[in-house]
Amino acid sequence: MGKLAAFKAVDLSKNQLSGALPRELGNLSNLELIVFENSFVGEIPSELSWCKKLFYLDIYSNHFTGSIPPELGSLVHLETLRLYKNRLNSTIPLSIFQLKSLTHLELSNNELSGTIPTELGSLRSLQMLALHSNRFTGKIPSSLTSLTNLTYLSMSLNSLTGELPSNIGSLYNLKNLSMNGNLLEGSIPSSITNCTNLRVISLAYNRITGKIPQGLGQLQNLSFFSVGSNKLFGEIPDDLFNCTTLSTLDLGLNNFTGYLKPGIGKLSNLRLLKASTNSFVGKIPPEIGQLNQLIVLDLGDNRFSGPVPPQLSNLSHLQGLSLDNNALEGTIPDKLFKLKELTELELQQNKLIGPIPDSVSKLELLSYLNLQAASWVKWVVNFTKWASSNSVSLNCAHQDDLGGPDGQDALRVDQARVAQVVELGLTEDLGSGLEPHGLKLDTVAGQELREDAPESSEHDSPTV
Repeated sequence: MGKLAAFKAVDLSKNQLSGALPRELGNLSNLELIVFENSFVGEIPSELSWCKKLFYLDIYSNHFTGSIPPELGSLVHLETLRLYKNRLNSTIPLSIFQLKSLTHLELSNNELSGTIPTELGSLRSLQMLALHSNRFTGKIPSSLTSLTNLTYLSMSLNSLTGELPSNIGSLYNLKNLSMNGNLLEGSIPSSITNCTNLRVISLAYNRITGKIPQGLGQLQNLSFFSVGSNKLFGEIPDDLFNCTTLSTLDLGLNNFTGYLKPGIGKLSNLRLLKASTNSFVGKIPPEIGQLNQLIVLDLGDNRFSGPVPPQLSNLSHLQGLSLDNNALEGTIPDKLFKLKELTELELQQNKLIGPIPDSVSKLELLSYLNLQAASWVKWVVNFTKWASSNSVSLNCAHQDDLGGPDGQDALRVDQARVAQVVELGLTEDLGSGLEPHGLKLDTVAGQELREDAPESSEHDSPTV
């Protein structure tokens, strides 16, 4: 191969090639494009830097080890450098930041470490920056905000500290912002509302505090907003409900207070709504019944009171419903058991009374039902026969006879289904979503939400 000097492109992707990458590739002086997606091992040969005309270097999804060759910084025509899904370690060589023509830098899913260099700000042509799923530490460099051509930014699943840059709003072309799974603190910068092209904001699993900034309603393209598992507080700003393209809204595991307002009914494209483990009060707004695309609704572990809204029976696509650990009263609306796609229902730890409607036996897909600590008057369904014919695993009984086999409450919807649905939307995002955290995840609602996931970078290679 090293003698084929006239070659301009080598594309051996999606085969089963293995072994080391031949160093003789460096002798192909006219090479402009290299694409390898196989099972190559060993180090990336530094001889690739001899291919001075190279503008596209794509050797992702192999088993390369060692460090990124600093010699690659001499490829002045390089526009795309994709090394993700390997086993590369060490730090990013500073020479990489001399590649002024670089538009795509994708180093995610490796074992890279150290801090993200300030020199990153010199890559003014950069449009896609994917550094997620590595071992980076330290603060996000403020120079990042000079990359005004960025449309995709992911640093998720690292150990980054400090705060989000206050002037992140200068990235006005940004469509995807994924920073979940770090150790970030501080507040969400108000300038983020200047990024009016944003489709994805993923900040979950950090230590972010403060309130959700006013002005998010300006983000008319926003489809994915996940800030769960932080330290946010205050009320949900009304203008968030102006983001009518939202399909995923994750507010869970924070310290939000106040009412869940009727404006929630405007989010007609919503498929996942998670607001569990906060301090919301008042009645569950019946306007939620207008969200006819909803697949998962989790409002558990709050302080909601009043009845279960019968309007929830309008959610014909609902598969997971969790209203547990609130102060809901009255009976279960019989209409609720007309939700034919329901597989998980959690109503435990409320003040519900009355009979369990026998229409529950019509939920043929139901695999998990928890009614613990409810003041049920009578038990009217022959669950033994139903469970046998439908392979249903039930956690239903009177308040003194319920719980998991180890004496603990069975797994919550928000720990299983909702965690997976939120993660799924991000794992499509170049793997930038949350990895499973040892939970018993199922696949319900997975396929339906794939189309809502952020754009992947696995594009076709260009033609030379």
